[in-house]
Amino acid sequence: MPTRSGNTGPVGGNNESFNPAGPLNFEQDASNGTFNSLELYQGWIALDHIRGSSFSLKFGRQEIVKGSEMLLGDKDFYNGISHDGVVGHWDWKKLNLDAWYTRPFQSAAVTNIFGTTIPDHQSVNFYGAWAQWNQWASKGMDVAAYAMLYDDGTQAITPSRRAFWTLGGRTGRNVTGKNGFNWNAELAWQTGDQQDVRAGSTLGDTIKIKATGFEGMIGYNLHSGSTDQQFQVSYARASGDDDATDGDAKAFDPLFQDSHDRYGFADLFNFSDLVSISAGYHII
Repeated sequence: MPTRSGNTGPVGGNNESFNPAGPLNFEQDASNGTFNSLELYQGWIALDHIRGSSFSLKFGRQEIVKGSEMLLGDKDFYNGISHDGVVGHWDWKKLNLDAWYTRPFQSAAVTNIFGTTIPDHQSVNFYGAWAQWNQWASKGMDVAAYAMLYDDGTQAITPSRRAFWTLGGRTGRNVTGKNGFNWNAELAWQTGDQQDVRAGSTLGDTIKIKATGFEGMIGYNLHSGSTDQQFQVSYARASGDDDATDGDAKAFDPLFQDSHDRYGFADLFNFSDLVSISAGYHII
């Protein structure tokens, strides 16, 4: 269960411990006979508005949640997602900019397979920048653009490397407490290289990553008394790799998406090689 401790002041910090598998640290897992461990879910130090500037810095283990969580979410219905790294934030009048470097995975050792050493590294590095314009915030609208680089040197079987950029933008409007239209639209492109695993290829041979992902929603909020009733229609499409022999990898990678209740209540589908059309109604 989550617990928190923190302090406030010129240098603020926050620590959150999270036991991912049970309410007690000593609950045993009957499937393998091991005990659950208490893990640190978040633990960070924030330096806000350094020397009175618009720049803030946050380093440690932390969540990175952006937009509708199509690519950067917290998976709060499950065990959550946190990142080890540093995030810089610039808070200007008409624009907010976040830039980060995190390491989702770090290998404990260097691998040598049949005399071949690692071509780059054996860790996962994640770099990103997210710009959000504030001119329309008073109307409940957001407009954002982003660029992210995912560099994976931990590929299984052979010590190969996979690195790709995700470039995209989004806009959305969320209306509550009154009648009005809601919408969300986000489009992302992915481009890069990964190890070629086709017959005859050797370590270092690469193929191109060419993938796209899109989510769109339009709806209407009907407000009455203390209740909001929302009607909406949604469409989502993520490319898939329909030909494993053509030298292109077209399967979209959803990165750190919060997928719960996104493409159905059972969470059976991943945002890759997917087309989803839905209509819904719910009361808030």
